[in-house]
Amino acid sequence: MGVSGIAMATVVVEIGVLLYLFYRLKKRDFLYFDRFSFDKSIIKEIIVLGFPQSVNLVLMALGIYIITYFAAPFGKEVVAAFGIGMRIEQIILMPIIGINIAVLALISQNNGAKLYKRVEETVSVGVRYGTYVSLTGAILLLGFNQFMISLFSDDQKVIEEGIRYLYVEAFVIYPFMIIFVMLALLTGLKKPKFILYLSIFRQFIAPLAVLSLFSYLGLGVLSVWLGIAGVVIFSAYLSWWYGNRVLHEQRRF
Repeated sequence: MGVSGIAMATVVVEIGVLLYLFYRLKKRDFLYFDRFSFDKSIIKEIIVLGFPQSVNLVLMALGIYIITYFAAPFGKEVVAAFGIGMRIEQIILMPIIGINIAVLALISQNNGAKLYKRVEETVSVGVRYGTYVSLTGAILLLGFNQFMISLFSDDQKVIEEGIRYLYVEAFVIYPFMIIFVMLALLTGLKKPKFILYLSIFRQFIAPLAVLSLFSYLGLGVLSVWLGIAGVVIFSAYLSWWYGNRVLHEQRRF
């Protein structure tokens, strides 16, 4: 069935997951439609907190489109290498996303109890373990990049370009971790507006501006990867600075 078979398999798996989760919720009596009541204040709070995250996911897709647009002139092998490299990078980032979820849950709980010392400890522990994961991921990307790329393609040009991409991405795993932890902090503290602004900057404005400049200057494909890496590193700095500022203000009140 080819590509259409992959798409159909994805849909079947997603439906299966949905049905399983629905079954588990019903079994634990977490879903009770007969007792459901519409509370505007709660719905509004969910939308305020969830909208920036939703926009972030939408802009992620747009960001991938922008990178692909500027990588495409260098050949189909570069685009293929980017697609493969991005999937490998996402696998490396999975444990960091797990840390992000754990940090968010703990910060939300302690923020509700106004235990800001524990919030700081949660961020500290999250960054510490995130650093361990980031270093491990970077080592894997630097030491086993050729092996990982060759699992998806035997085209030598694709492998070479994929290795180049993963060499650059190895150095942005840590900045990605900082972004994830800080966004969890801001969401847990109910300060989600910055997430929206950062997403627009990191996924749209900065990549478009930087890659347009590099394209105008006639720089090579490496400039695409370095440009995106620079945007991620700068975004990590912004999120770290703003997150700590918000936490300091919370403690004052």
